[in-house]
Amino acid sequence: MKLIVTEKDSAARKIAEILGDRVTVKEHGRGRQKVKSYHFDHDGHDAVAIGLRGHVMETVFPNTYKRWSLKYLHDMIEEPGLAWVVDGAAAGTLAALRSAAKGATELVIATDYDREGELIGHEALEILRGDALKRNPGDRPEKKKRAAGAATRGKAQVPDPGDGEARVKAMLPAAVVDRHVRVRYSALTAEEVKAAFAKPSTVDFNLAEAAHSRQDIDLIWGAVLTRFMSLASYRYGSEYLSVGRVQSPTLRLVVDRERERRAFVPVPYWEIKATLEHDGEPFEVAHAKGRFDTLEAMEEAYGRARVESAEVTAYKAEPRKENPPAPFNTTALMSAASGAGLTPARAMRAAESLYLDGLISYPRTDNTVYPPSLDLRGSLHELAGWRPVAAVATRLAGQDKLTPTRGRKRTTDHPPIYPVGVPRRELSGDQAKVYELVARRFLATLLPPAVIERQRVDINLGPEPFLAYGARIASLGYLEVYEQYAARRDRPLPALQPGDVLKVLDLRSEAKETQPPGRYGQGKLLEKMEELGLGTKATRADIIQHLYDRNYVRDNPVEPTELGMALIAAFDAAMAEAPVDISSSAMTARLEEEMDRISEGELRRDEVVKDSQKMLEQAWRLLDAHVGDIRDRIKSGVREDLTLGVCKNCGGQMRVLRGKTGKRFAACVGKEGEEPRPAAEGERSRRGCGQTFPLPQRGTIVPTGKVCAECGWPEIKVVGGGGRGRPWVLCIDIDCPSKEKYRSRKKGE
Repeated sequence: MKLIVTEKDSAARKIAEILGDRVTVKEHGRGRQKVKSYHFDHDGHDAVAIGLRGHVMETVFPNTYKRWSLKYLHDMIEEPGLAWVVDGAAAGTLAALRSAAKGATELVIATDYDREGELIGHEALEILRGDALKRNPGDRPEKKKRAAGAATRGKAQVPDPGDGEARVKAMLPAAVVDRHVRVRYSALTAEEVKAAFAKPSTVDFNLAEAAHSRQDIDLIWGAVLTRFMSLASYRYGSEYLSVGRVQSPTLRLVVDRERERRAFVPVPYWEIKATLEHDGEPFEVAHAKGRFDTLEAMEEAYGRARVESAEVTAYKAEPRKENPPAPFNTTALMSAASGAGLTPARAMRAAESLYLDGLISYPRTDNTVYPPSLDLRGSLHELAGWRPVAAVATRLAGQDKLTPTRGRKRTTDHPPIYPVGVPRRELSGDQAKVYELVARRFLATLLPPAVIERQRVDINLGPEPFLAYGARIASLGYLEVYEQYAARRDRPLPALQPGDVLKVLDLRSEAKETQPPGRYGQGKLLEKMEELGLGTKATRADIIQHLYDRNYVRDNPVEPTELGMALIAAFDAAMAEAPVDISSSAMTARLEEEMDRISEGELRRDEVVKDSQKMLEQAWRLLDAHVGDIRDRIKSGVREDLTLGVCKNCGGQMRVLRGKTGKRFAACVGKEGEEPRPAAEGERSRRGCGQTFPLPQRGTIVPTGKVCAECGWPEIKVVGGGGRGRPWVLCIDIDCPSKEKYRSRKKGE
């Protein structure tokens, strides 16, 4: 019998349907632990496919480090005692794997084709052979209940020396595991899967070791830095401060941009604009100088331009080709999806689901060049069955030659992301958005360039030169399918000729200021992370989402909270004398490069982990020397995030607090430095006037620094999790007249 192990249940089901005619489904376990295996006939022999639900082994510390304490941190760096053990949450999956493996004489590893997939395949081999540890050998034995009776009373409990080194029982003979084959595919289509099974190889242990080293390094760094920052700032329980090897440099990108914005000094300038009329239609022109640096210069030009008619002096129209976009890799897809209103994390989940349903190719890839072996025409024939783009796909499929665009990045593991099937049922939600984006991008890469006619008209208002720019789409090209995702191109100017006289409807000046650099949108942040080597194509979306989940950032474009600002400020204070700041992209990029060298067989995992430990120890010593400064900065940041404004009653601070049930509310806590008021008998002393208001229990609450025009209490902004949805601005006063207007409007709907 042939045992086929995949990464997920849906992949196992799809492979069984492709390779077997009639598939029998067997269920193992009950409830949430239920796991399915798929039995079928393959080439005249019995076969069974089963999915592992992702990683089934994990890297863990010994239980001696279970307690959070500053005194253990040096030992966690120097002697972490890590062990690779079976994940306790995977017990149901492993029981199903044991059942499915009975009688197997052949083993096929069919996990996803990337680092994590290779590591999961390695995990399957360890478990099936019986080499996987159940627990960390360095664990101390759990305290046992004192046995009853005089015979055992007073005698020391002697732990079983084998308890700490127990391994799972082998599921297959070692010879079968050693003869395993590895199949790699980029799409769950019949052609890809059958080709993969026709040319199998073996697990790439170097690639698996690179992924394993990432687990080790991220665990040590994350545990040590998170515990240090949390304990140093007295943030316990669910309020702990999460710090990570990649997470912190990503947060620094956001914080550094915010610092630029706050340090920016705006410079005033003035512009002159006019509204003209041509054939009864108005259009705008602006002074050719653009910005006037002084009010006096603007007023002089404005006075000279005060005329009733304007004359066209020149008109120019020049066609230019605009090339189609390159094929999608992971970062480009996440960035484009962000522009379409999806967070990177949501877009990745939708893409993974579409891949497992056999609708798109593998969504984790760096490649932006279609390989010669890719059947572009076959994909076009598939898309011809999807109504929104059927006509374009059919026309392209009938062309003699297809010339796709090419990006700068070319790899050999996976092709760029492209559609491999069409939905048999109507998709909805995020899946529908991502599938349409992938399908239209694929077609756009095969269509000709768009031709955009760039237009410019020069006009004199008296002696003053004015101009206007426009654009007209002369030939749609790739915009035939991709215009909804591209910037608006069609803004044509009226048909004008030199010598035309136009009526001046309006002349006006506008006072403006230079603007600070913009915040990163989630898509741009992903691209910056890729540029700097922060994270991998598989982890970047989750890293950004984690920043939202820990309340370090909010909104989209991404804005750091005061807590996020304080965390980076704490690193700055401690890392001023460090050779490499551990919250910088340079440190992370160095480790990423070393992990790449593991995958190429140039370095060993233990060498790279040891190097990371040396870097971490230097950083920890500097952090420990600045513990007081770190505590003050973080407490200040938390306090600013929770302060909503001034109490209208007494001038104290309105702050976000939580009650005994965990619900949050706004309360006056008095003025800064104010002594608590004497309390009546049986009551606690308190600061402030006692004014409280209920608050929304979902979303991130952001102080706006403004007061309500209706009632005078502070206004707040409520932002959805992960930057999703439109921010909601409201007054904290539950009885504010502005809320009455809202209630009346809702009642009338």
